[in-house]
Amino acid sequence: MHTTRPMKGMDHARDTDLTWLWVCAGVVMAGVAYETAKSVPDLRRYLRMRRM
Repeated sequence: MHTTRPMKGMDHARDTDLTWLWVCAGVVMAGVAYETAKSVPDLRRYLRMRRM
């Protein structure tokens, strides 16, 4: 029987979920930033073409 405070366990689980959420968010942000940096010249060229 595990009769210790369930709230503490739930809090811990939520903190772990938050940590994973931040890790995933960081990975996604890094990937997006990398893709954006890679495609910036193409984007600039595209904008210049569209303006003409």
